[in-house]
Amino acid sequence: MFADKYGWTPLHRASWNGHVEVVQALMEKGADVMVAGKDGWTPLHRASWNGHIEVAQALL
Repeated sequence: MFADKYGWTPLHRASWNGHVEVVQALMEKGADVMVAGKDGWTPLHRASWNGHIEVAQALL
């Protein structure tokens, strides 16, 4: 699993930025939707915080 110095994975970044197609592709490749960054936030937290409803629904 790739993560940056904050513990963010590509799925965290895609979720934060609202890129639903990228989120779906990463999930199809086996990305862990439950992985938390160093702050304890999951991709679902990031999508929800930024109001990306479609991404949040895809993560559920």
